[in-house]
Amino acid sequence: MNCIIKIVGVAAVVSDERIDLQDEVWEIFAKSEVLDYLKGANLSENIFYVYFDYQDDEENSYTMLIDYEVNKNFEVPDGLNLIEIDFNHESFEADDDTPEAIEGICDDICEDESKERAFIADFEIFNPRDNCVIIYVGYKERLGSISFNNL
Repeated sequence: MNCIIKIVGVAAVVSDERIDLQDEVWEIFAKSEVLDYLKGANLSENIFYVYFDYQDDEENSYTMLIDYEVNKNFEVPDGLNLIEIDFNHESFEADDDTPEAIEGICDDICEDESKERAFIADFEIFNPRDNCVIIYVGYKERLGSISFNNL
């Protein structure tokens, strides 16, 4: 059975060719004081990196949202973005949280032609306490849905 996760944070359109834009999203997130807006409503310390609104595939632009999970009744404050994801993705755990480990997993995912990616929404969860990253990828045979509100 799938479940819907609700996550709130900051978003911007980025691409793999413009890594600087991804850095800018992180900078906006760091300066935005999202946790102050959430007022303790985040369900954990885990930070979500959500990739969605793909323009064809991962080679083109997409929207990147950096955020925290909140409960389904949370009222989203002005200035933050909300995304709800039908959580039915396949997971891949990185050995550690280094960029090299994460990039290695992403390369493996992109090179795997045995399953067709859905390019609806993929995400990473970073656990800052354990320095652990889990990458979640949506595949067509496990299609889910998303709802995004740009507030």
